[in-house]
Amino acid sequence: MRKDIALSLLAVAISRPAYAQAEAASEIDSSTEEHIVVTATRNPLPGREIGASVIVLQRQDFEISGAQTVSEVLRGLPGISMRRSGGPGSNTEILIRGDKGGHTMVMVDGVELADVATIEKNFDLGDMPLYDVERIEIVKGPHSVAYGGSGLSGVIHIITRRPQEGLGGSVGLELGSYETYGAHGRVSGRQGAFGYVAAVAGTRTGGYSHTGSRDDGERDAFERKDASLRFQYGAGESYTADFLVKGSQSVADIDAGAHTDDPNYQVKRQELMGQLTQKLRLHQKYETRLAVGVTQTDRRFFDDPDLYNPDRDQTWERTRFQGERRSVDFSQLIKLAPAHTVVASVQWLRDSAEIRNKANYQGFAVDDRLPEETLQEVSYALQYQWGLWDRVHGQWGVRTLKHSDFGTTTVGQAAFNFILVPEATTLRLNYGRGFKTPSLYQLRVPVYGNADLQPEAVITAEAGLEQRFGEGLTASVTGFQNETTNLIEFDGTTSRYYNINRAMIKGVESRIDWDIDDNFSTGAQYTHISTLDKESNDPLPSRPDDAWSGDVTWKQNGFSWMTSVRGQTRSRPHAYTEGTEGFRVVDTALNWRLGPARYALKVNNVLNTSYQEVAGYNTAARGFLAHAEYSF
Repeated sequence: MRKDIALSLLAVAISRPAYAQAEAASEIDSSTEEHIVVTATRNPLPGREIGASVIVLQRQDFEISGAQTVSEVLRGLPGISMRRSGGPGSNTEILIRGDKGGHTMVMVDGVELADVATIEKNFDLGDMPLYDVERIEIVKGPHSVAYGGSGLSGVIHIITRRPQEGLGGSVGLELGSYETYGAHGRVSGRQGAFGYVAAVAGTRTGGYSHTGSRDDGERDAFERKDASLRFQYGAGESYTADFLVKGSQSVADIDAGAHTDDPNYQVKRQELMGQLTQKLRLHQKYETRLAVGVTQTDRRFFDDPDLYNPDRDQTWERTRFQGERRSVDFSQLIKLAPAHTVVASVQWLRDSAEIRNKANYQGFAVDDRLPEETLQEVSYALQYQWGLWDRVHGQWGVRTLKHSDFGTTTVGQAAFNFILVPEATTLRLNYGRGFKTPSLYQLRVPVYGNADLQPEAVITAEAGLEQRFGEGLTASVTGFQNETTNLIEFDGTTSRYYNINRAMIKGVESRIDWDIDDNFSTGAQYTHISTLDKESNDPLPSRPDDAWSGDVTWKQNGFSWMTSVRGQTRSRPHAYTEGTEGFRVVDTALNWRLGPARYALKVNNVLNTSYQEVAGYNTAARGFLAHAEYSF
C-alpha cells in the first residue's frame, strides 16, 4: 500500500479538503479588535456572531505560557482533558467534554489529519511542535455538517504561519531537564504574487521511566524531526492558490502495558500531509473553492526479548500500521446580502489501511495480517448563515453522507447567537447531530474486528451565556448534553469491539477572565461532567467528574511572567480500565524580548506532584525548559 513520497505529493492533485486556510491570515476584525473565526462555519465570521462555543489561541498565548507542543497549550482549557500514556512519544488522547478521544477532529489549515489505521481513526497530536503555528481554534459540538462524518465532540483547527513581505524568519534553541534539547528554523518571504515558508525542527529527550519509578526505572527516550514547505500564489483577489506539504518522523521508547518497564520496545512513526487549495472569486458575491489533499501515516512497533522482567524473555513483536486518507472538497459560497451567506459543498474521501502483526507473547504465537482495505464516502452539504439587526445571528446546515459500507445518512445542525445587551450580554444556543463510521481496524482487523458494528451517532445540545462587566471582566457559563447511540467500546472478555446501545454525557463549563490593568490579568475555569452507560447504568470510565485551572499573568516592557495551576478529581475505574487519583499541577514561565531576540524559561510541575493521566503511566517530575529565539 505504501507509495513513495514523490508519488504521494503528486497524488495531492487528486485528493482532501482545505477550506479555511486562505482566510486564516485574517485574525482580528480591526474595527472591533475581535477574533475572526473560520472553523465553526467554514466561512470567516466574528466570534460574536457564532452560536457554538469557541476558544481562539494566538501565537502570543503560546509564547507567554512557555508551551512548546500543541498538547501543552491545550491543557487546562475549559471542557478539554488529556489522557497520555507516559511522556513524550506516548499515545495522547484529547477529550472534549468527556467524550472519546476518537470523537475529536484535528485539522491543519483546513485539512483533517486522520490516522485511518488506528483504532479510532484519530490523529495523535500530543507532540506536534508549535514553532510554525500561528493560531489554534477549538470549536465544540458536532461538526459533521461542516466537515463530514467526524468531529462528534469538537474540532481542533491548527493554523500555520503564512509568508511575510520581503524576507524574514527565525532560529531557535531549547535545552531542558531529562537531557532534552532541540532546535528549529524558519524562513519566509513574499515577492509580488508569490510567497513561501520553509521550516524545520528537531527535538530529543532522554526521558524518564513511564511505568516504573521515575528515578530508578528504565528511561523512555524520544526523538522527533519535523519539516514543512508552503508556496502561495495570489493574483489580486480573483485567484489564489496555496500548496502545503508537512511531514514528521519520530522514534519513542514505550512499554507493553501499564506498571512494567520494557527496555526493548520502540515505536517509529512517519506522517506526511499534502494539500492544494485554490480559490476563484470573479465577483465579490461569489467564491469557488477546490481543495485536494492526502495524509499518510506509518507506525512500526519493535519489541525484542529481554531479561529485564521475567515474563518478557519469550516476548517479541513486529507490527506495522499503514494508513492513507485522500479527499476532494468542492464548494461554492454565495453572499446573498451582507449578513446572509449560503455555502454548498461536495466532498469525497477514501480511507485505506494495511496492518501486519507478527509476534510471540510469552510463548503464544501471533501471525495476523489485514490486507489493504478501503472505505469511501461521498457527501453533499448546504449551509446558511444569516443575521438580523446586528443582534441575532444563526447558522443552519444539513449534510447527506453516502458510505460504501453503511449506506446513506443525513445530519443537521442549528446554532443561534443572541446579543441581548450590546457589548455586554450574549446568549448562544447550539443543537446538532454528528455521525462517525467504525474504523477499518474496528471492522476488519483479525481477532478484534467486528463486521457487525454500527456507526456512532451523537445528538448534542448546548446553551451558553457570556457577560462582560465593564472593560476588563468577562464571565461565561455553558451547559451541554451529548447523547450517543451505538458508542463503540472494547470488551475484554470477548476481545472484540461492540456497540453500547446508548451513552449520555452532560455537564457545565465556566470561565472568568479579568484584565486588572495594562500589566496584570488573571483567569480561571471550572468544568463538571456526568457520564452514564445507559446499558449498564455505570459511569463511563476514565473521565474525571471535575476539572479546573487558573492563571495569573504580568506583562511589562517586553517581559512577561505567567503562573498556572490545573487539576482534576479522580477518574472512575471500569471492569477493564483502572481509574486515576485526582491531582493538582503548578507551572510557571518567564518570557522577555530584547529587540529581535526572545528568551523564555519554563518550570513544569513546580510542586513536583506525582500523578497519572492514564493509570499505570507516570508523568514527569519537576523540570525546566530554556528557550532562545532570534527573528530576522
